Amino acid sequence: MGTPVVESQGGLSRWSVPVDGPSGMPGTIWYEVPSQYTDMLTYRCDPALIALTIPAMRLGLPLVFDGPITDELTFQYRDLQALYSASGDKPPVPVVFNRVVPAAPAGAGVAAGFSAGIDSYALLAEHHYAEDVPDALRLTHLLFNNVGSHADGREDLWRRRFARIAPVAERIGLPIIPVNSNLDEIPSPGVSYEPLNSPANASVAHLLGAGLRTWIFASSVEYRRVGVTHNSYNSAFVDPIALPLMSTESLALRVASSRMRRIDKTRLVAEIPDAWSSLDVCIQIEPLDKTNCARCWKCRLTLGALDLIGAVDRFDPQFDLDVWRADREAYLARVSLLKTPALVVELNELMAEVGYQPLPADRRRARQELAVEKAETFLRRVERRAGRLYREITRR
Repeated sequence: MGTPVVESQGGLSRWSVPVDGPSGMPGTIWYEVPSQYTDMLTYRCDPALIALTIPAMRLGLPLVFDGPITDELTFQYRDLQALYSASGDKPPVPVVFNRVVPAAPAGAGVAAGFSAGIDSYALLAEHHYAEDVPDALRLTHLLFNNVGSHADGREDLWRRRFARIAPVAERIGLPIIPVNSNLDEIPSPGVSYEPLNSPANASVAHLLGAGLRTWIFASSVEYRRVGVTHNSYNSAFVDPIALPLMSTESLALRVASSRMRRIDKTRLVAEIPDAWSSLDVCIQIEPLDKTNCARCWKCRLTLGALDLIGAVDRFDPQFDLDVWRADREAYLARVSLLKTPALVVELNELMAEVGYQPLPADRRRARQELAVEKAETFLRRVERRAGRLYREITRR
């Protein structure tokens, strides 16, 4: 890994570092920001170090850095690799740092990623809208990163989403920095985006390290679910442990609102007028008439919570509430019978807290549907096993 360079052209500034890697690895790792933010870009290799952590472990590739790396990161990197290894299934890899340097002077900015989702708005509730937030933790910038989460549509989808979210940031009153990158070109076999999410976004904090003193991450995992579990495959479960290992004297990486359940965050967001016309939780790339489809699992989870706390009508601009109301009783009856996943369990807790009980007929229907789905899943599993056995026999 060579020394980073920053080049400006056409209103954009590109930070890049050459990579000498195997086939399939891009020849450079790069990030781009609008040129007015050039002064915030670091001239260290810290962003690449953080971004490559999990891919290098998955590929079993040793890392060699010739460019400057902050000494605290090199010192803590063994622990960071060990942490991700313990919560995944690949061992740490050898790392060589040929140029270790002290921390640079701290910047003045406080930044957080913003997607207009529940976690993002809950972070804003505490670090922007709140009157009692200390100046050292009050947001000065929002970030909208292309570091892998837009994989289905890649850069084009990221640009379309940014065009939708930029006016929201303007209304909120904070500058938003669009950060493009080619991190989705780094091979990471056997890993979906979830394990890469936290370090990929943390790498952007280090990219802008010359202008930031603090980066705050809207983690989706509550403290009671934080822990190092082998094969969890999701970096969010160890964020409160990992982010201090990615921090330095001049750049603090923090997790926001992990004391709260998602339903508690939803209560906060329901009181933010800016969110009523901009909340975006949908997993569909192209929803129908409104921003959120009101049909996917994440939309229904959010609508269920908003409905139970009596705030769903406020979000009519963002959801087709007729779709939700047609499905409401059946969905909540189904949720009342489920013991996993954790976010569904939280919705069950909220139903108990507000005293909502599904009608017996809806619960019976939901129980029957779940039984049929369980039987179908079992049959598909048997068919797959039988198919594998048949292929093994016929190959002999």
